[in-house]
Amino acid sequence: MELTSPTCYEIIEHDCPDMLYIPTIPVLFGDIYFAYEKYNSTMLDHRTFLFPYICYNNSRYNNHFVEDSNIVYNYSTVLFNNLTCHRRIIQGILWQITVTSLSLLYLRNLQPKLWRYHEIYNYNSTICNRSNMYQCSNSLKCISMHRLMNGVYDCPNSDDENKISINYTVSTEEIINTDETDNEETKMKIRYARKHISFQTICDGFTELLPITINGQNETDETECEQWPCNNIYTHCNGLWNCLNGADEIDCDLSSSLSLNYSSNHHKCVSPYTNQFIYLPINKTNDGKVDCLGAMDEPKLCRTKYRV
Repeated sequence: MELTSPTCYEIIEHDCPDMLYIPTIPVLFGDIYFAYEKYNSTMLDHRTFLFPYICYNNSRYNNHFVEDSNIVYNYSTVLFNNLTCHRRIIQGILWQITVTSLSLLYLRNLQPKLWRYHEIYNYNSTICNRSNMYQCSNSLKCISMHRLMNGVYDCPNSDDENKISINYTVSTEEIINTDETDNEETKMKIRYARKHISFQTICDGFTELLPITINGQNETDETECEQWPCNNIYTHCNGLWNCLNGADEIDCDLSSSLSLNYSSNHHKCVSPYTNQFIYLPINKTNDGKVDCLGAMDEPKLCRTKYRV
């Protein structure tokens, strides 16, 4: 049945509440929902994409909408089922792309913006005082040292990507050049970081823990990960290739997804041979052959050579 058919409209008008979650399960981090008002279905006749209400019950996300309203967009705010819901006032025009596809693109664009406010677990001083953890400014949240200056905003105030704001316990340069440093204090800190691992970095595609022998097998934080999918709600579209083939970063670039030349299951990169943008099929990543400038399609090369 077409959504725009009279019968479908009648069913929506008669059976649906004034506002409802679509889908009925969280779309991000286990606590963020998309919601629509019942009358929104009639606007599809005008080929208008409706930004959904973004609903949550945790005040830590409030700052995103306050900052976004001051800088970029205006939002309308309502309460629905005891959740706070925000929605962009200006709606977009639907081109030749489905509403579902645009909603997914909007979600992928939203995820990295809300990620810095998301807390994976309850942070405490025992965790955050570890030498391999960085305490976000004016926040209870702390993150692994290897997430500093990695191009992804993990802290609510974005200080993890600001060299001036960061008070390095171990600087990025020191981490990269650990084997060459003569500083004994630095070496000691790195040795500690290599033997103590935080929960959120287990099976994330980056080996932080030096191999230790357990039952005759060399184990690290990246072994026995078969039941720990690299592409999950926490790693998907976080700006890092947690999967060696980059499957967790597929279809995350809003501008690329709207391109006429775009194909799904491809990564956008620069060819080292033509210096032009190309869309590399996912089956050509992590195959031992460099197809992208900087070997971005071969993450094993750098992770093996420049291990923390």
